[in-house]
Amino acid sequence: MSFSGGKDSLTVLNLVKQVYEVDGINKPIDVFFFDEEFVPSSTLRFIDEIRKDPKLNLTYACLQMESELAYCGRIDTIIQWGKNRERWTRQIPDYAVTDWDNIYDVYTVMNYIASRMKGKIANLTGIRAQESPTRRSMI
Repeated sequence: MSFSGGKDSLTVLNLVKQVYEVDGINKPIDVFFFDEEFVPSSTLRFIDEIRKDPKLNLTYACLQMESELAYCGRIDTIIQWGKNRERWTRQIPDYAVTDWDNIYDVYTVMNYIASRMKGKIANLTGIRAQESPTRRSMI
């Protein structure tokens, strides 16, 4: 499952842990965290704690991804973790997986995640639809 470190994905992760326990599944849960570079340090500390959970097999990825950065009334296109950028906001963790040959977007990054998983894959998403019409439209 993909995991952002937020409360929605934490709820889904806890539900998956419960299903594993009830069904007597003893193998670690495959979890994927995509570090988008501009992540609050509190979230990164939480992910580091999650990463140490023996019930999880966490893949931590720092991939080049095209996105828009909005600030001071401007919107610029940026490549998160871009190999040609002068500097990053912080260093990539030693345990992170990288791919310096490709630049992803929000759609192709899901293909990358799926390519690293084995067997049948289900995408579980926690969305609080009542908070936003945009989130509600994603259901």
